[in-house]
Formats: sequence, C-alpha cells, structure tokens
Amino acid sequence: MLRERQHRREALQDKAKTLLARPDVEMRELNALVEAESAASVQEDRQLRELWLNLNDALDDAQRRQVATLLNEQLQRVVPEGRPGGGRGGERGGEKGGERGGRAMGGHGRGGMGGGPGGISIGG
Repeated sequence: MLRERQHRREALQDKAKTLLARPDVEMRELNALVEAESAASVQEDRQLRELWLNLNDALDDAQRRQVATLLNEQLQRVVPEGRPGGGRGGERGGEKGGERGGRAMGGHGRGGMGGGPGGISIGG
C-alpha cells in the first residue's frame, strides 16, 4: 500500500510539472489532482490503522507492552513543528525513529498521522 502511494505521488509530481510547464496552466486542474491524492491518502491511512489494530489484537499482553514501548520511543524522536529542527521534513528526529516510526503506523512519515515525503502540498 505504501509503495503504491509512493508511485502515485511520483505520478502526481510528473503531472504537476507537465501542467505547470504549459503556458495556459489552470491551477484548478492541479488542485483537483492534489485533492484526489489527499482523499486516497486519507482512506489508506484508515485502512493501515485498522490493519495495525487487528495486528495488535492478535498480540499477547507482553507483546502489546513491547509495541507500546517502541511507539513511545518513536514519538519521543518526533520534533514538533515550530521548534528547532522542525518544519517540513524536520519532523523526523532521526531516520531510525521518525521515518520508520511514521511508516509503521501507516502514515506518511510523520508519526502516521499526516504530512508526506515528496510530492506537492497545497495549503498544508
């Protein structure tokens, strides 16, 4: 699912470059592409969280505690926006923590709840 998302975002990037290179560029076309990507990402995030919850349900108490500890460690590495090292792409406190931790929860590399590697973003 995450590989498909990355391929889709790369295709969006290519389409955006093509649109923006046209002399008669219409920004609403670009917005429609971005909105479609955003909607697909929201749906995938829901599916991935549900998969993780199903996996969690299959664990015993000791395994659940290990997962909770790991996730807590990952969250400790996330640098909040507006802080030194924060901002776009700076949310990851380190490749080991932020990147892997964000993807582990089915997100875009920001703790699993939003943002995104690569691609374009209009309005946040």
